[in-house]
Amino acid sequence: MDTAAILRELRDGQTPAVRTGLAALALGAMACAMFVILLSPSMNGLVGLPEHGITKDPSGEQRAPIRRAAPPLTKAQQRLVRKTAVFAAAREVGVAEWSTRSNYSARIVTFRRATIGIGENPYSAEPWCADFVSWAYRRAGYPIGFGGNGSDYVPELVAWGKVTGRWRNARTAYHPLPGDLIVYRNASGRYGHIGLVVRVVNGTVKTVEGNYGDRVSRRVIKPRQGDVQGFIRPFADR
Repeated sequence: MDTAAILRELRDGQTPAVRTGLAALALGAMACAMFVILLSPSMNGLVGLPEHGITKDPSGEQRAPIRRAAPPLTKAQQRLVRKTAVFAAAREVGVAEWSTRSNYSARIVTFRRATIGIGENPYSAEPWCADFVSWAYRRAGYPIGFGGNGSDYVPELVAWGKVTGRWRNARTAYHPLPGDLIVYRNASGRYGHIGLVVRVVNGTVKTVEGNYGDRVSRRVIKPRQGDVQGFIRPFADR
């Protein structure tokens, strides 16, 4: 519209076409407002539709939503997960605390972030061996622990292993595999330390362990030596 037409519009008033357009806009705005109101939660609108259509059976009874579990990993996939966790852990050898027995550094905070749950604090100055193995398996794409949340507490990982059939006592004939978790007792006889088996050679176990000597360290041990309590397999037997 040119300047002259605009001036005529202002002088003579709105044309029939303009009035029709404004009326259509008003009607459209009213329709949109009604649509929003009808679908609002207060009117049991859109928010209620999935509940009625999905979580209730034809009789009207409430039922739980269907959750399909992920298919179990194949043996080849399990081996890949083990190798990936071992590789991730081995790359961290040498990561150390900022000061002796401080249980803290920027990298250790990263390890702790792999443990999820109420009250978890990645900046806490607590022993971090369990956080480290939890981090290694989260990096491998297969989080361990109850609910896949990892754990910063060795007895909790042992409990998870026992409940799910993953635990193997060190006093049995079980031969650990790379990727297994190795559990030690502390001076009071309780489950106090945990690491990751990275290699088994002629009955000797080589491990990578967080918080051993205030850093991520390699160790070479006998699988049935006195302080070794058992092993946790990352995958449950089927």
